[in-house]
Amino acid sequence: MLRTGQTFAGLRIVGSLGVGPAGETYLIKPPQGAQEDILLLLPESRGSDPAYRQAFFTTAAQAGSLDHPAVVAIRGYGEEQGRLWIATEYLLSPTAEALVRQSGPLSVQDAAAAVIAVGGALDQARARGLARSEVAPSDVLVADGPAGRRYRVTGFGIPEAGGPAGQRADQAALGELATFLLSGGASIGQRVTTMRPELSPEVDEVLARVRRPAGERYESCGDFAAALATALLGAEGTALAQTLNEPTVNEPTANEPTRVVGGPAGATMPGATTPITPGQGAPGAGAAVPPAVPPAGGAPGHGATMPAYPAVGGPPPGYSPAGPIPPGGPIPPGFPAGGPGGTGGSSGNRTAVLIAGGVLIALILVVGVTLALVLPGGGDDETTTASSSSSTSPSTSASPSSSVASDPAVVGGVPTACVAGNGTRRGTSPNLEAGPIRIPSEALPAGWSPDPGGQMPFLVRSDGIVVSRPAGQNWQAQLLVGALPADFTGDLRAIGRKIIECLPDMPGYQNTNPRTPVIDSEREDHPEDSDMQVLIFRGKVPVSRGAITSDDFTLLIADTTPRSISLGYSANNDPLSRGEVDKAIARTQVMTR
Repeated sequence: MLRTGQTFAGLRIVGSLGVGPAGETYLIKPPQGAQEDILLLLPESRGSDPAYRQAFFTTAAQAGSLDHPAVVAIRGYGEEQGRLWIATEYLLSPTAEALVRQSGPLSVQDAAAAVIAVGGALDQARARGLARSEVAPSDVLVADGPAGRRYRVTGFGIPEAGGPAGQRADQAALGELATFLLSGGASIGQRVTTMRPELSPEVDEVLARVRRPAGERYESCGDFAAALATALLGAEGTALAQTLNEPTVNEPTANEPTRVVGGPAGATMPGATTPITPGQGAPGAGAAVPPAVPPAGGAPGHGATMPAYPAVGGPPPGYSPAGPIPPGGPIPPGFPAGGPGGTGGSSGNRTAVLIAGGVLIALILVVGVTLALVLPGGGDDETTTASSSSSTSPSTSASPSSSVASDPAVVGGVPTACVAGNGTRRGTSPNLEAGPIRIPSEALPAGWSPDPGGQMPFLVRSDGIVVSRPAGQNWQAQLLVGALPADFTGDLRAIGRKIIECLPDMPGYQNTNPRTPVIDSEREDHPEDSDMQVLIFRGKVPVSRGAITSDDFTLLIADTTPRSISLGYSANNDPLSRGEVDKAIARTQVMTR
């Protein structure tokens, strides 16, 4: 395993994302880069297998030539210390599988757009010798942004088990993906209309065709996607397919290459202007991949030149930067003080990354610094606030005060009665801050407004922001950090569960018929070299408000002094806010004792 802070192939290891059948996965920063990428380090046995090495370099080169907008970009690949590696673009977005499992089948418009986008990517890959026989819902990322929803496909660059895909196998894979998106993963046999009777029978006919023998399928994935879009949306679907399919299959262009290294000694590969097809041979030193952004110089001696990113401002005093990472891995070792190779004293920083059930949690553990470093410009009152509001329909405001409104009946350091905390007061800091916990301003979603004084369980002070979503439904999504009473010193899990239990009692849920909260996942972690305990809960508060059937929440509770939380809410039919909340909570920063 690589260590956090170590340099590998010219890339700085930011954290471990875990180990799986495909190999070891890490969050990395390229030379001079300000954003993170993902590094997959393949098992040692792969590098010692000549046939696999040949297939890897050929496949990685083909994947690196892809420039379709629905493809997650390959940043580089090579061989270092006998290990094959590939680096890809890092996107903080949920997978189609997670989105559908959480919110149900996609709308016909979204399903059509997803299949068209993925189909275009598969067609370009096939044209460049990289056909796929499987595209799982977990391979498709769903990114919501100002320009609308986009779908991106991961998994290119690693040879598929069993060798090259059969003729038009990618269509069958795309058909399985389409069925999942439209049915929500339910067992429906051969007919989507069994679950979605409002759909035209033509939808079943289109999907049935890609399950036939290869010669009876469509000419391309794009043709299949267009037929499905038309069956789903009529003329609107035909127009959508024509618009989105324009860049589907392009010949490779002579983009400025990103250098990647490794491979058989003396082997060479044509530049990015020539697509590689199976059997041409594996690339070696000097292999080129079109970059997503202009390249920059790599670290001497490592042979990898990865894309550079615009520089960003440094962290506030007392904190170190740490980006969020995808789910799936354990806590990586602490980041050495003073950066890679540094030797720090007691004032050095440790970076710990926590993963919890799809929630992306990055905690900055600041060792040996005083609270004053966290609170620029003065004391708590200037930068932290009282308790925040619920994310649901309009909250009942409460004036800030210095203590919780009534006695929560603390027994053994754990509250036994539900009590509304103090009203939120937004401070002057651009960050969300409350005592020992904060979310930095650069991680906060744009367009949100200060919470106007709502209440959450127990919080002595908190800082929160809200946004009215979904549109026209008199509902709010919310993000906050908060500090708990000093006598909440008991079992952290019991305190976290009590906070969740008390959520329906808060003023913001009035007239919504809230029911007992459901905890979908719970995870505990202990950052290395720290005795701080952190728990992360994900779940929902069932409600009855038209199309809104629940408020989905993410709660992080940390064993700081005093205990503190990050909390985010969004309606079950508001994936945009859910993504923004998870991204912000992923950047939570806390002070260690």
